Amino acid sequence: IIVTTISDNLNKVKHIGYSKCPFFNFSCVHDISTQIKKNQINDEKLINATLEKVDSGKLKNWLYFLSSFHNRHTKTEYIDQAAYWIKNELQQTCNGKVYFHNFNHLDQEKNYQLKNIICDISSTKSNVKNRTIIFSAHYDDRMEVLNNSKARAPGADDNASGVSALLEVAQILSSMNLQNNIQIVFFSGEEQ
Repeated sequence: IIVTTISDNLNKVKHIGYSKCPFFNFSCVHDISTQIKKNQINDEKLINATLEKVDSGKLKNWLYFLSSFHNRHTKTEYIDQAAYWIKNELQQTCNGKVYFHNFNHLDQEKNYQLKNIICDISSTKSNVKNRTIIFSAHYDDRMEVLNNSKARAPGADDNASGVSALLEVAQILSSMNLQNNIQIVFFSGEEQ
């Protein structure tokens, strides 16, 4: 049964970086399973080391700051203030590769100029120009009544917490040797 399982999955084994065995014998099966276990242990070490980099103090500070805006409704001046603050927070993390994606949002026959904030973190590998992973969160918020743009809405849980987490992810990923390009994107206009 073990040999059948290995032979059925041999292409998968080769694909993830292990060589095929010229003969199906138990030493080869053992070598493959030992290599898989070593890689799993290395992956666990990397995950644990990465999690240790999470700074809960920064997360709280970012959450409190974003929640301190009167609101981040797309029809107010606060949305621009939040966008510039997020962009400023990303400048050092993204080595200056942070920019606005400006767009128009038409709502009730009125045009609003909104901004998505994009941070590019490049892979250390030269052969992955077309491979990009996107992480995103929206930074706008809303009141109980959707079009009420005057009320106080701290938006801590929707979505200052997501923005704070993504800022921390950006800082951690920017210091790693990445296999893929990363785009960190903060969207506006999700709530309205």
